Amino acid sequence: MSRGDSHFATPNARSENSEALIAVLDQAFSKRSLVEWKTVLGAAGIGTISTVDENACDPQMIAAKAFVPFRDGSALTVNSPFEIDGVTKIASTKRPSVGQHNDEILGVWVRRALSRPDPTKSKIMTMNRKDAAAGAFFVAVLTLGYSGFFVVNLQ
Repeated sequence: MSRGDSHFATPNARSENSEALIAVLDQAFSKRSLVEWKTVLGAAGIGTISTVDENACDPQMIAAKAFVPFRDGSALTVNSPFEIDGVTKIASTKRPSVGQHNDEILGVWVRRALSRPDPTKSKIMTMNRKDAAAGAFFVAVLTLGYSGFFVVNLQ
């Protein structure tokens, strides 16, 4: 890439050729370490490059309350940028682990299916607790708003 390369001369050209531009930048940035790039870019007045850990300790990020603790205080997470007058933000919780709520969620479906007046109209499927494809199918059914019920036989 040269400074006069028309593929990158304007913001629109850079956007249209973003994949090629990213490849060029990746190649250039791979030639130096993070420490070296901080020195070079800092000397040029371009600013700093920070790691996630460095950002969490950055005085400006702390002053801006960009990071807040999880409800249990175990770590920091990115703060929501939205403020609503008169509403106190609720501290975030960590994401659930894979399968953490399977029994609760699937139990609701089983109870609903078994409480139908005519259970013969329910669909029956077998699901292994560790079967990601079946879990994804189940989420898709919920997302699509399927009006029927499933009797789930957990193996």
